[in-house]
Amino acid sequence: MKLCIFSVLAFAMVMSGCSAPMKDTAEASNQPDAPQRLTMNVATEVTAPTATGSILDSMIPVSGCLMTRNGDVLQLAAPTPDRSLVQTTATFRPPFVFRLRAKTDSTNLRLYYNAGMVIFNWECRQDQLRVHDPLTNQTRAVPGKGLIAPGKWHDVIWEVYPDRMSITVDDENRYSTPGNYANIDAAIGVGPAFGSVVSIESIEVTAQ
Repeated sequence: MKLCIFSVLAFAMVMSGCSAPMKDTAEASNQPDAPQRLTMNVATEVTAPTATGSILDSMIPVSGCLMTRNGDVLQLAAPTPDRSLVQTTATFRPPFVFRLRAKTDSTNLRLYYNAGMVIFNWECRQDQLRVHDPLTNQTRAVPGKGLIAPGKWHDVIWEVYPDRMSITVDDENRYSTPGNYANIDAAIGVGPAFGSVVSIESIEVTAQ
């Protein structure tokens, strides 16, 4: 029994990338927590997204993500350690702004777009923001910018333009970078990971 528990814990560490050396914001690398391009289940191409109000009710589960409706709140849990999420039924091309009001009960609140991912409260180091570039899938670790208070609602904004992107939490800029995103056309997703439970109050995507 002890051997079995150790094996499960070791597998979880390898999957999460906890055993990998930490990178600072000046370094970029392909880490084990880097996602692949999202596979669309049902998608409608949207050249100029013009969502008005929350699109929470139209989100669809990916990789068995468990969705529970509690009044106006959608609660997400993952049956597998990683990459269970809900995603938009439409695909989006920059420029757009993704607005999310959500909270996590503990660790991982993850956002997805194409090959990109943003991780708050990373299970290996919660204060380190993990950003995977939507085009290149390269990872940047940003010390001191990844923590959001568990159990508290947060307003998260991910702005993606043809030549840059930025991430804001509760009116605080957490990360900005230049990039080449003009030709990306993909769904946007949100999910938990490694035992976290994510609650979502609203999701909006607007063209710029």
